[in-house]
Amino acid sequence: MRRLSGATFLLYLLTTLSSPSNGADTLTLDHPLADGGEPLISEGGSFALGFFSPNGSDSRYIGIWYHKISVQTVVWVANRQRPVTGSHGNLSVAANGTLVITGENSTVVWSSPSLDLANPVAQLLDDGNFVVKEAAGDPSDPKSFAWQSFDYPTDTLLPGMKLGWNLTTGFNRQLTSWTNASDPAPGEYTFGIDLRGDPQVFEWSGRRAVWRAGPWNGLWLPGVPQMESYNKLSFQFFVDATQVVYVFHMIDVSIVSRLFMNHSGTVQRLVWVDDRKFWNPFWSNPNDLCDTIFPCGPNAICDTSRSPLCGCPQGFQPKNPTNWELRDGSDGCVRKTEVDCRNGTDGFVLVSGAKLPDTSSSTVEWVGTTLDQCRAKCLKNCSCTAYAQANISGSGSGCILWSTNLTDLRVFGSGGQDLYVRAAAADLDSESSHHRIYLTVITVILALFILIMALVGCRVWRRKKRSSRSMSGMATSFTERHNDEGTEAKDLDLPLFDLGTVAYATGNFSMENKLGEGGFGPVYKGKLEDEQDIAVKRLSKTSVQGLDEFMNEVVLIAKLQHRNLVRLLGCCIEGEERMLIYEYMPNGSLDSFVFDKAKGWLLNWPTRYSIIVGIARGLLYLHQDSRLRIIHRDLKASNILLDMHMNPKISDFGMARIFGGDETEVNTKRVVGTYGYMSPEYAMDGIFSVKSDVFSFGVLVLEIISGKKNRGIYDSSRSLNLLGYTWSLWREGKGLDLVDEAIGDSYPRAEVLRCMKVGLLCVQERPEDRPTMSSVLFMLGSDSALLPQPRQPGFVAMRGPLEPDSSTSKQELLSINNVSVTMLEGMSGMAISLTERQNDEGTEAKDLDLPLFDLGTVTDATGNFSIESKLGEGGFGPVYKGKLEDEQDIAVKRLSKTSVQGLDEFMNEVVLIAKLQHRNLVRLLGCCIEGEERMLIYEYMPNGSLDSFLFCDKAKGWLLNWTTRYSIIVGIARGLLYLHQDSRLRIIHRDLKASNILLDMHMNPKISDFGMARIFGGDETETWRLWREGKGLDLVDDAIGDSYPQAEVLRCMKVGLLCVQERPEDRPTMSAVMLMLGSVVSLLPQPRRPGFVATRGPVEPDSSSQQDSFSINNVSVTIYEAR
Repeated sequence: MRRLSGATFLLYLLTTLSSPSNGADTLTLDHPLADGGEPLISEGGSFALGFFSPNGSDSRYIGIWYHKISVQTVVWVANRQRPVTGSHGNLSVAANGTLVITGENSTVVWSSPSLDLANPVAQLLDDGNFVVKEAAGDPSDPKSFAWQSFDYPTDTLLPGMKLGWNLTTGFNRQLTSWTNASDPAPGEYTFGIDLRGDPQVFEWSGRRAVWRAGPWNGLWLPGVPQMESYNKLSFQFFVDATQVVYVFHMIDVSIVSRLFMNHSGTVQRLVWVDDRKFWNPFWSNPNDLCDTIFPCGPNAICDTSRSPLCGCPQGFQPKNPTNWELRDGSDGCVRKTEVDCRNGTDGFVLVSGAKLPDTSSSTVEWVGTTLDQCRAKCLKNCSCTAYAQANISGSGSGCILWSTNLTDLRVFGSGGQDLYVRAAAADLDSESSHHRIYLTVITVILALFILIMALVGCRVWRRKKRSSRSMSGMATSFTERHNDEGTEAKDLDLPLFDLGTVAYATGNFSMENKLGEGGFGPVYKGKLEDEQDIAVKRLSKTSVQGLDEFMNEVVLIAKLQHRNLVRLLGCCIEGEERMLIYEYMPNGSLDSFVFDKAKGWLLNWPTRYSIIVGIARGLLYLHQDSRLRIIHRDLKASNILLDMHMNPKISDFGMARIFGGDETEVNTKRVVGTYGYMSPEYAMDGIFSVKSDVFSFGVLVLEIISGKKNRGIYDSSRSLNLLGYTWSLWREGKGLDLVDEAIGDSYPRAEVLRCMKVGLLCVQERPEDRPTMSSVLFMLGSDSALLPQPRQPGFVAMRGPLEPDSSTSKQELLSINNVSVTMLEGMSGMAISLTERQNDEGTEAKDLDLPLFDLGTVTDATGNFSIESKLGEGGFGPVYKGKLEDEQDIAVKRLSKTSVQGLDEFMNEVVLIAKLQHRNLVRLLGCCIEGEERMLIYEYMPNGSLDSFLFCDKAKGWLLNWTTRYSIIVGIARGLLYLHQDSRLRIIHRDLKASNILLDMHMNPKISDFGMARIFGGDETETWRLWREGKGLDLVDDAIGDSYPQAEVLRCMKVGLLCVQERPEDRPTMSAVMLMLGSVVSLLPQPRRPGFVATRGPVEPDSSSQQDSFSINNVSVTIYEAR
């Protein structure tokens, strides 16, 4: 350590005899700052400077923190590398202006660079800047500062503080994280600007880049599209001969905001919420799997909205298809056809909503170039691979040209920028191929016309033939067919009610039992012999909807199981009769409450909020969590049914469509649905996607809040419908004027405004500006201040006369069953009814219809249960691989006669899993009960169980990179959330472990084994010890390597520890787990010591039985609670 020189030391002794007066903002030669004395307070009271100790540390530091914020938040530290020990610290300004911190025995622990001032003072300004200047210098003039703390940021960027380079001096200002929460010494993460190519904002871990925010585009950083929606802050990026810097300012000075990088490497935009006394994150990065550096390799696109994440742009294909199938996209994509620069035939493929690729090797012109000129420059340069606008503000200007592979390219659901990727003419849709097909156009049109006429004739003939055929038996098989939009359906088994049963249940379709009339036909209430109430939709001979819609609803809804979807019990097809039998909803439809002032008081705010969340959960299941990806296309208040407890059920799937795995939107010439609920792009152009349903949901939310129909005029001076009226009130700050008077005054205003804001976000004009349903559910549980700001909605004004709220006809609508068409995947066979029985834990299973395989079929599929087909042995019995006649692979669990599990467990698994439908649960295809044989037939999982990758074979561990592991974690969480909360039954699995997680060919996780359970407790001692010591990353499997987002891993580890707390009440629900996995780790509650942290007895085998464990089908008893 250095010692003060003699003269300076004498001066120091004199200055330590006094301290600054209470509340002073200035240090002078005769007024130093001693530890224990009053801190400096800026003139406006915004900031304080003094000695402090971080939580969990006794070391003393000079720091700056917010003075008016109750939670001490340190934004700058002087002596971060050399703390003062004890309480003898002192900060003073020397005669030449040098700042000096001394500790015990006047040892210097820190000093600022040497200055040459005559009469220096150090002053804390109200923007948080600590400056040294001449006493007579103007504190509002930065040119008077000889030294300032803003030039030496630690982990926080404040308004007005510069991030970046002074090109004249070579001085670089960047953020550096703390080592940990108790030690402000420089940590491993830095955040700053890379000058290479087009300057970009990066985060580094040591010398390795971990996140790229990208180059400034004139409005925001492409890697942070959320910046576009901020209207309380302004952002600036200066690039000139003297500097390359980023800076932000507060437009609304009443808001306190900072840019902060925590010790885990997460960069956050934080805003102080004073009434709740906490820092709220506007955004956090790295935030998802696509935020990691180069997650998909060169020329590939990362997209979190699809699975797998990595894809190739048009004109490209995977370089290594084998690894690509294993979800390893690190090799990236290569061109299908090499570009032909010499002949000038190349074109460009548009990638919208992109985070621009790495610009370290690109060239940039900021002004004087239009987008067309940019395109021409790229075409002339044979090395050019892509181009984009450099500055998108105003009418746009400038140009960025890439001449290398495109790396770190991703797309966002909203925000982002347009990128134009060079492609060969052969790989373009039609840009340069018109002249080659011109001569064949006439021939093709004629051929298509003839083919279409033939298909129409065949279709008419088949319909007439089918309508005259009487169908009977225990189950009916719907043969494969195509509707007019190409939706495919394979064989499906569904309970068939005979006409006599339905006629008897409805009093021979008496007028007293008629509930109403819809486009499908009349709807009747009925009661079966077992006293179950039903609703019967009867296809009218004059119906504007027909057999296609009938088939669609049968095929589709039979495949769906969710507590917020209406339940199809069966159908009746006899002679010319076509009927659907549904569970009866005693409270009718939502519109009868929301729009009826006499009944509206029955819907208080908690009920309305519960209905909004329930509809959102049902839609999320349709869009993301069911095995089929469903677009409803006719979501409206009359299609939301309410059970006896006012739980919402989405109904009427006649207009619905199944999306394929790669489809994101479809164009149709047949626009169906209800005016007032249709999205603009669907109503005007026939384009529909999941965002079409999101628009309808937004309309529903606003209707539920207001009690008003969208198709009405609520501001006659401007002809505004409900969307326009809501937007007008929102902009004027009068949102609560929208609330239905029937709700009264006793409602949480913040929650209502949050729902209103979510509703407005869902009805944005452009589909890409609307959130997904998973984001909607997250938003409904978030703080309103964190949500993006909505813009003007689509369809805010009435465009013509009011039309009836009808999907298809002018008849009076009934919400029980307006039908619509979509198709399915199913299987052949009969159906078996498993009669009501009671297992030894009181689990009740009522009649259940399930496909029954005959013994001969299963025997043939498994090669007569040959040894070669045997996959393993579990407590249930042996498991065999088989192949059906249609080439479908299956896994057969055969109950052994000597099995330690028996018929009760067999029945339990059949009864339970047949009622569950989720993409992260193993799928039961059917069962075989013949003689003494008891077998369960499951879909086959080619990658076996998760434990074989994690524990059994280290050679396979490398196949599970962090991206795949994180996807597995989220998938298991989604499956458990469905079991605990969203399925019609409430399921407690009781045997969740790695060997019961199966992996399909795409490494998607499937929860299996719903039979006999044993609680499995692991030893979390090592994890807990590492977590407490701040060494959590030491737990990471070596097979992952070093290329993983550390903040995300630590977040998953923290969530895991919270889930294994000793007391059940300390563990989160699965819905909370899903929210936590998408949150910032520092915002999560702190875990305590887990349960089972030490082995309490002899180690037991990891098995549900004492036999050798086999992961395909270790059966486990599961308790369920009917809802």
